[in-house]
Amino acid sequence: MLGKTHITLGIASALIITHPATVPGVMTSMIGGAIGGWIVDVDCKDMDPDREKVYDTIIDGLFIGAMIVLDFLIGNGVCSYISDNWGVGVWGPFLGFIILMLIGYNTKHRTFTHSILGMLLFSAMVYMFCRPAALAFAIGYVSHLVADFFNKKGIQILFPLKWRPCLKLCASNDKANKVLFWVAFALDAVIGAFLFATAMINGGDASEFVLKLQNTKLFGLNSLQLYLIFINVITFLGFQRSWKMAYREELAEKDKSVRIALEFETWVLDFLVFIGGGLGMMLSLLIHLRFPGGYNGNWWAFCYASILLWTTVYLYVCNPFGFTMRPIQWISAKHISVLVYLLCINVISALLFYSFRKKHLNEYSSIHTLLWFMGALGGTAGAYPVVIGVKRDRSFNYAVIGFPIMLVSQIIFVVYMLSVGVF
Repeated sequence: MLGKTHITLGIASALIITHPATVPGVMTSMIGGAIGGWIVDVDCKDMDPDREKVYDTIIDGLFIGAMIVLDFLIGNGVCSYISDNWGVGVWGPFLGFIILMLIGYNTKHRTFTHSILGMLLFSAMVYMFCRPAALAFAIGYVSHLVADFFNKKGIQILFPLKWRPCLKLCASNDKANKVLFWVAFALDAVIGAFLFATAMINGGDASEFVLKLQNTKLFGLNSLQLYLIFINVITFLGFQRSWKMAYREELAEKDKSVRIALEFETWVLDFLVFIGGGLGMMLSLLIHLRFPGGYNGNWWAFCYASILLWTTVYLYVCNPFGFTMRPIQWISAKHISVLVYLLCINVISALLFYSFRKKHLNEYSSIHTLLWFMGALGGTAGAYPVVIGVKRDRSFNYAVIGFPIMLVSQIIFVVYMLSVGVF
């Protein structure tokens, strides 16, 4: 299995089994499960030379690094435990963990690190220097061993014995690996969101969590602002790298609608956009003059929805305009003007969508992008009748994914504006 699959599988397994009840607990389980699922393949130096191992490792590390930064900003998790208990009892076992990694790196693939002995030694070191994450780490580690048990090559589960049991049901990068990744990815998103929301509602720490995000951390910026800057920089760099790789593989010659849908980068870019990196992606799209069309339409929908959703989060958490939340009066004469606006903008968006339905990527201009963006700003729903009524050609095959994402983001934003009395 690929690293991305083991990371997502480790997170899903850790969340399901540990079922944390607090926000820091959710982050701790995710970090522990991700590192536990990832660290097993530290012995992958002898894998297929065609695979960009260095770049893969950087992307994996950035993904886990983003979670660690978020854990630091939230507090009371992995970073807080290590800093509060810093001393020989922490850095000693951590040094032991590094030594185990070096030993694993110098062993053959699927031997020492893919064994019960390796799992016990790594988990023991984590337990000594970061006890809260130890169980999640062990669960993530075991999930990696179980997944590799289905692989055709097998693992030396009883290392140093050379016995390699396996079920020979799949290879490292076949359809089964992709299916497992997307299933685990969906579980991560659904279970993580559910546990996070439950902890915020039932744990009594919702207001405390919001206050922590408002606290100034660095250069006069608060935690939420620092996080958004960090995640957008990562998204921008990752998307730039993906774009260069697209040209190197000469995708333009295979498809006139140059699509940024590369196997490895796509999953991490999708995830980064959903957790707050839309601005970085939009900047990269504008630099390359990639207008909505073909597969690029999905990227525009992702970054647009992300920006709108995180604008709502920022307004709620940091409250820069001093809004006071109030109950929403769903049936009110005051809202008639809003309903009329939404109706008009949806009619306009439907007309725009119909007129652009046959355009391909190289037929777009900055004016088309501006019109598309204005239509999306308040009229995503208007595109649905057109999607149903006209034939979907290649230039708009993103409608099934992109427009539902934008519609949900708009609904959330409108509900917020109504709740604070703006409309």
